[in-house]
Amino acid sequence: TGFLAPRLQGLSPAPEHGLTQQRYDDPARCPQTLAPQDCGRQFPTLGGGNPALQPVTSRKWTAGGVFTPIRELSLSAEYVSILLDDRINFFPAALIFDECPDGVTGRTCYLLHRGPIDPMYPALPGPIVQVDQFLSNLGKAKVSAVDVNVQYVAPKQAWGQLKIDFDGTYNIEHLEQQVDGSYVDLAGRYATSGGNPGVIPRWRHYLVIDWSRGPWAVTLTENYQTGAYEPSLVTGTAGQRRIGDYDVWNLGVTHIGFRHWTLSAGIKNLFARDPPFSNQNQSVQVGYDPSYADPHGRLYWVGARYAFR
Repeated sequence: TGFLAPRLQGLSPAPEHGLTQQRYDDPARCPQTLAPQDCGRQFPTLGGGNPALQPVTSRKWTAGGVFTPIRELSLSAEYVSILLDDRINFFPAALIFDECPDGVTGRTCYLLHRGPIDPMYPALPGPIVQVDQFLSNLGKAKVSAVDVNVQYVAPKQAWGQLKIDFDGTYNIEHLEQQVDGSYVDLAGRYATSGGNPGVIPRWRHYLVIDWSRGPWAVTLTENYQTGAYEPSLVTGTAGQRRIGDYDVWNLGVTHIGFRHWTLSAGIKNLFARDPPFSNQNQSVQVGYDPSYADPHGRLYWVGARYAFR
């Protein structure tokens, strides 16, 4: 069982004014007025803390084991299940407008504040003057996954010693409670739920291969995750498009043959892998997902460290 109290700044009612990241239509007024204040507009937002926040609680249980068939090899697997209650975050604007389809009576319409009724449109509600995005307790989340690990240390040979370490995680489910009480599985999808946009990959792993001999050491690493699905932006379609897998290799060389000195050099993104294309619109960076991808391409680095001892 876990317990996480809200941070002090999360409890502070100090207002944070801004604008919605994307442009939206006022569903109650835009079809009738077609006015710039109601259509394709970035609406003012009010964010900040909430003195009424409740602590986040969690329950977790695990089951696993380790198998060592030979001294040099270790295999392990662990099942993890976590239940979070009263998650703390803010409602993203996209969710607010999606769950308030008529602009008046939807589940999140209470977060849309309106001004006085316009005399030119007496049958319509007043224009939206503010969208509330202060912190709230957003219900439950249920997460389960399997973690696996493989470690191998080869016997030392004349040509050196090889070590391999593999860590992988398979996300079985990532259920987040919606405003209507139902749950949506976000594993393998790009999600904006809870104000934390990003991909929740079905599988990801990190591989480390080390070779060493005398003062020399070489390290090759792989960081891999499967792609995910996101809404298609093709006009007239409501389907999903797949974000590609992301696989980045890095190489490093270290030499400790000089007294007190450690010299190193390497290459990040050895194969110059570009981030997979994403049409996400939750970040100022576009064309890829900056929550995990790096657009810099291949990078070379060198380093030197001197130890006083």
